[in-house]
Amino acid sequence: MADPSRNSVNARYIVGFDNVRKGTDGDLRYRGDEIVFASGSTVEKIGRDQLVNVALGTERAEKGGTAGQVARFAIPYGGGAVLGAVSEKEVGIITLDFRDSRGGLHSAVFLMAKSDAFEASQTLQRNSVAVDAVQRPTVDCQSQAAVGAVGVTDIQAAPGITMPAEYRAIMYEHLLSLPEDKTHTSTLFRIGDASGRCAPLSLSLQIVGLSKGNAAVRASSGPIGLFAGVTSIRVRVTVTEQSGRVVFTSVEKGTRRGDKESLNAAVSVADKIGKDLCKAQKVYASR
Repeated sequence: MADPSRNSVNARYIVGFDNVRKGTDGDLRYRGDEIVFASGSTVEKIGRDQLVNVALGTERAEKGGTAGQVARFAIPYGGGAVLGAVSEKEVGIITLDFRDSRGGLHSAVFLMAKSDAFEASQTLQRNSVAVDAVQRPTVDCQSQAAVGAVGVTDIQAAPGITMPAEYRAIMYEHLLSLPEDKTHTSTLFRIGDASGRCAPLSLSLQIVGLSKGNAAVRASSGPIGLFAGVTSIRVRVTVTEQSGRVVFTSVEKGTRRGDKESLNAAVSVADKIGKDLCKAQKVYASR
């Protein structure tokens, strides 16, 4: 049972904020009307009324192994001070989904000790709000300069596929962080952003395959581990016009081999989706 007297945990930031370096260690505080991640002078806040979902996940963190490196490689973005507090064979991951003032969906991911993640998730889940409770502004599309823009409409898992929230969040946030020259897209609107419906093109992503590997296995099993512990994500990419006409479709695969973090498979597939947007813009411009 969660300890109601606790209101902060040591955490490692993975993705989700514009002004925090990936892999930053800090305190995740959840008290009052705000959720705060603080590290030195860096402070990011999420209002409780913005929070729409809290998800708890885990990654393997086997200590020992080849050259003592397994634990470091098994944990996303290294381990740092957070790893020093971990005694379990798994570390906890919390994913916070929240809306901005325009209704756009954001996902922030944090790594921490498994026991801390459980307690924090229990407390935060009691304070999340329904998605529809977040007010979104109305937009006049005729006044929007949407040339070259794309609105992300959804990320869904195909029937029978379970997509851990942290993989979905990392793929989504990395895609949105790609510079324009990697997507040939002037603006990539977030899911739910009021202006997204004004974009001439829409992007829908469906997870059609996921094999969650184990970085500890890959690091400790030699050449065999490169295959036995591989993480793989397959995503169906569909770009459509406002009329519903399909402009471009493809299935992309992101993998992570070797002694690197499994979660980086989500980064790999996001980069490929960015290239698909380039292709889709070229096809659309030629019509």
